[in-house]
Amino acid sequence: MEQGVKKTGVFKQAYLWFVLVIVLILLPFFVKSSFLIYTVELIGIYSILSSALNLISGFGGIMSLGHAGFFAIGAYAFSLTNVNLQWPYLVSLIFALAVSAVTGMIFAVPALRVKGHYAAMITIGLGVIIQKLIDQWESVTNGPRGVTGIGMPTFGGVVLDSVKFYFWVMLVAGLCIFLIRNLVNSPWGRALKAVKGGEIAASSLGINVYRHKVIAFVSSVVLAGLAGVLYASLLGFISPENFNIDMSLSLLLMVLLGGEGTILGPIIGSAILTTLPVMLVGFDKYQLILYGLIFMLAVPFLPTGIVGLVYKLIPGLNRPDKITEVSGEGSFDWLVPQKDVTGTKNDYILEVSDLTKCFGGITALDKASFKVQRGKVHGLIGPNGSGKSTMLNVLSGIYKPDNGKILFANKEIQNQSPHIIAKQGLARTFQNIYLFSELSVLENIMAGCHVHIKSGFFGGFFHSIQMRRAERNSKKRAQELIKLIDLPDSTFELAKNLPNGHQHLVEIARALASEPSVVLLDEPCGGLTGLEIEHVREMIEKMRDLGITVVLIEHHMNLVMRVCDHITVLDYGRVIADGTPEQIKANPQVIKAYLGEQDVKVC
Repeated sequence: MEQGVKKTGVFKQAYLWFVLVIVLILLPFFVKSSFLIYTVELIGIYSILSSALNLISGFGGIMSLGHAGFFAIGAYAFSLTNVNLQWPYLVSLIFALAVSAVTGMIFAVPALRVKGHYAAMITIGLGVIIQKLIDQWESVTNGPRGVTGIGMPTFGGVVLDSVKFYFWVMLVAGLCIFLIRNLVNSPWGRALKAVKGGEIAASSLGINVYRHKVIAFVSSVVLAGLAGVLYASLLGFISPENFNIDMSLSLLLMVLLGGEGTILGPIIGSAILTTLPVMLVGFDKYQLILYGLIFMLAVPFLPTGIVGLVYKLIPGLNRPDKITEVSGEGSFDWLVPQKDVTGTKNDYILEVSDLTKCFGGITALDKASFKVQRGKVHGLIGPNGSGKSTMLNVLSGIYKPDNGKILFANKEIQNQSPHIIAKQGLARTFQNIYLFSELSVLENIMAGCHVHIKSGFFGGFFHSIQMRRAERNSKKRAQELIKLIDLPDSTFELAKNLPNGHQHLVEIARALASEPSVVLLDEPCGGLTGLEIEHVREMIEKMRDLGITVVLIEHHMNLVMRVCDHITVLDYGRVIADGTPEQIKANPQVIKAYLGEQDVKVC
């Protein structure tokens, strides 16, 4: 194993961050304008808030238009306890974060049960509810009169002056952004990006989709609450007008304009939209019109934001700087399935009994039964619409069967979730390719290692030693698999930019990265050339040599007959034949299903 380091994107980005930090540290010593310092403080606070929104929308694909409400929760929880109850600053701050966390957990239930624009609609409602609550609950919040007399932070009896408070805001903002960067660049963050890329594919890799979305949502709400605490301290006065729907729309625009799904994007967006009203003083009544124009222009002409445009102009700026070269072909001993630890001697790793699945009045699977032998290649063939892909969806937990039983490694799995089944050692590919289009080839395959990574959210947040060790191991194995599929030049290419045939190969490599006992391949040769099909055949035989069981759906009969040890034939959801390739080729029911009754000769 040889290690090589290129001074590319990460080095350049680190240099830019270093320059930014130095400028912010020196700013109050060279700038005497208190208004400019105040503006930079606002940028810092909005950077936390927009980065919180970016965590769930840019990286997690959860659209929220109610973050101004969560911003208000933190501000009011802090201000009311600090002013009315005279709690110490840090105690009020911790209380505000706790209230934000509880609020996030409560609101996550309705917001995350739906997707897309439905989730956005729910979050709008949540934001409006929070604003109306603080506006009309006058006995607690003072209603429209707001909360006054909010003082500067006090530590050990020392009250921070304007300069010290500036550094406090910059310190908190910098720490938040640094920790978010840690999180999204960790295995946990990659899993969150996978959820955004495709929930079905993510769950098939052992990712608990709902759990990831809830943790991301609660974390985002807590960060929004923290920004609210700083905001209240800075202004010294808050009222419901500070947290209306316009604020939520401005936050969304900050993320989109700067570049969603990037760390620097929300900071740039916050800086532009915070300074813009200052530059256009006297045109307050046209502010929303201007924001609307920016939004209309940014979406079609800057779909990846300002940061995305810079990455396109300077391609190497966003490329990782550490590249591990894998020497040799690799033995892939780590792919050899673990032995059955149940103590039950059984030659069959997968047993399907009387499996039935109906969609309305259509029976897709009709009491289908078959057994798959360990370490063999088992073909599952049949005409179009015979129920093959439905069978794989049921086996992998995407569909729940109406009746029947599935034994995987001597355990019933028919009622288990996809991520639980994946963790037990069953991986799959899809007929319609489900790669994570916004992730590179390397990241896609590393996502397949998720089931074996023990470090979770906090390990990613603080970049624990365990997380870094797991990440190095995942990268090494992913690169070995990239070499196996013969795509080393595409390591850092976005998956969506690959030709169809190469995407199939990457999907197979991603399935292998989970170190499965069984791999379900759903038409892996769709759209492949003759040479690529031969490559797939070699990979399937390699899997069998390693002891991995393969269930193969494929329409290339030459490939099926060459690589399969056993074949099951489906027709209208029923098993009509089961045997060796030679037996299947000679079976008159199979010939009838494929060619039609009129083509079957009756002897």
